[in-house]
Amino acid sequence: MSDVIAGEQKKAFDQFQLEEYKNISTSHFESVKQISTFFRYYLLLLSAPALVLTIIGDELNEFFGGNSNIEYYNIVFFYLLIISLAGFCLFLYILNVRHDAILYAKTVNKVRRYFYDNSNLSIEEFESYLGLPIVTIKPSYFDRTIFLPLVLVFALVNSGFLYAAFYFRRLCSEYIFLFSYVGDFKISSAISYISLLFLITHFGMWFWLSQHRENKYLQSYRIGVDIDGVLNEQTDHFIKWLYIMTGKKIAKEEILEIPVHLNKNLNVSEYEEWLVFNCREYWETLPQKENAFYRLKTLQKTFGYDLRIFSYRPWPIYGTKKKEISKVIKDKGYTPLKRNEISKVTKTWLKTNGLNTILIDKRFKAFLNYINPLKIFPILTIEKGNPYVTDHRFFFILRKQLLLINRFQGSKTKKIKFFFEDTPENAIKLSRICDYVFLLQEPYNNENRYKYPKNIIMVDSWNDVYRWFKALS
Repeated sequence: MSDVIAGEQKKAFDQFQLEEYKNISTSHFESVKQISTFFRYYLLLLSAPALVLTIIGDELNEFFGGNSNIEYYNIVFFYLLIISLAGFCLFLYILNVRHDAILYAKTVNKVRRYFYDNSNLSIEEFESYLGLPIVTIKPSYFDRTIFLPLVLVFALVNSGFLYAAFYFRRLCSEYIFLFSYVGDFKISSAISYISLLFLITHFGMWFWLSQHRENKYLQSYRIGVDIDGVLNEQTDHFIKWLYIMTGKKIAKEEILEIPVHLNKNLNVSEYEEWLVFNCREYWETLPQKENAFYRLKTLQKTFGYDLRIFSYRPWPIYGTKKKEISKVIKDKGYTPLKRNEISKVTKTWLKTNGLNTILIDKRFKAFLNYINPLKIFPILTIEKGNPYVTDHRFFFILRKQLLLINRFQGSKTKKIKFFFEDTPENAIKLSRICDYVFLLQEPYNNENRYKYPKNIIMVDSWNDVYRWFKALS
């Protein structure tokens, strides 16, 4: 029965791939058509100066001799300048359309590869039928054979219009923008250098955008990591400390939901959870998972990924029983958590286990890229506000204050590719944002109780994480 279902699923996926192949192929050819269409618009734009010449009319000789009305020179200057800049913007648009066409071509190659891999053809037959590429490195975004002449046309024409704009403006005055000299160069020399720089800018933008598409567009080199249950053995640790604070014994296998007080069969109250979580020593003595920090640092250093560490720790929470909870904790010989102390405790715990981090703080946030330019240190975010919201339901200022400081918003804004989780609900939400989510197995995230998406990968340990990461990164 399972073989029949698997066969039907494969057949449906094959049909989907065929339809996708047709749609992407159509999009590819439409993108190529758009390039031709907008290039015609560009040629139409270049004919615009003829309108200015008809306005000048019989005074062309005086105009080129520098003896015409100054208003004519001002009109021509701004007109040609606008055409030059508009031509540059049109060039950037056509360049992006060209890159979209290449992206579609690469995707078509990937679909073509799928059917070749699933065919029964021999190597000889495979070679005889293979007319188009099946690898995603072709075609290249930085194509110097087909697109180079078009780049050259744009660069020469736009730079020519820019030069002409300043040249005609100079015919009626030695002063442009209140200066007749720029550094040690006269204005005539400065105009030539500005035009040359504008020409080089066309090629520079072509190269930069091509490299961006090749290496960064739709790609990310960031990892998101939860702390509790992922980097540490929180479940076992909680069971131990629950017994210390309340005398209650529970089995790990019986914890099928978190927080623990949701498990009615365990008879653990929210108040008893607060006794544990409001104790500073509980957080300071959390044991790390086996090889967690070693593997995590390997992912950062060997694979070159930027680490973002998240933890929702809203403690201390005392409610209306602050004195009572604090007294119980002190009577046991421990220390109640102080307000805003959890961030420092978390950062210290990470450092003790060999991971120096930069804690996101309002004082540092605006200058974070300057503090950490080479992404040497992981960024630690203690989540605030609503830790469950994944959408943007308020305008920017409110969202930043209330919702943005959680792992979902962080994964969106920082384009995190891999995320390491233990909470099933968080993993399912993150699977819609990140490429892959590694779910560290715990009793409360058993795959038999949840229908996980394909890009959620269940792992037993950080050694499993490393094996998967080598295959997927």
